[in-house]
Amino acid sequence: MEFDPRIGERYDVGGVAAYWEPHLESDWTQRLRRARGEDPSRCCQPTRSTNAVIHNVSVSGAGVVAPAESGAVPDTTVTVRLGPDASFEAVIRRVLPAEEIGWAYFGVEFTSTTPGFGTWLDSVMESSRARQNL
Repeated sequence: MEFDPRIGERYDVGGVAAYWEPHLESDWTQRLRRARGEDPSRCCQPTRSTNAVIHNVSVSGAGVVAPAESGAVPDTTVTVRLGPDASFEAVIRRVLPAEEIGWAYFGVEFTSTTPGFGTWLDSVMESSRARQNL
């Protein structure tokens, strides 16, 4: 049996389009801004790519395919937006090459979510469980 560090079951969402916004300012710079009393999340405009795709989700994270050249590496914070009221911030934990050249699979862990994203996530899990019980 192989060890799987995931907390919960992964739910396939069939490819949901999203905005991929890596926060590319260094952790050191963010800590300096916090020490000065500034909000590090408001410091700079994130790089935005509208061609990201969410492939699966769990209670603690998601699997997202996004452009490999986005500059995002493990421990980078990203914001992923499904729409104006549904988004989450996450930390990248894994980066794997995707099947298509120029793309990467990012395993992310949620750090904060909006209520709209929480509602969407709940509906994904409920519908998946309902299909399994048929």
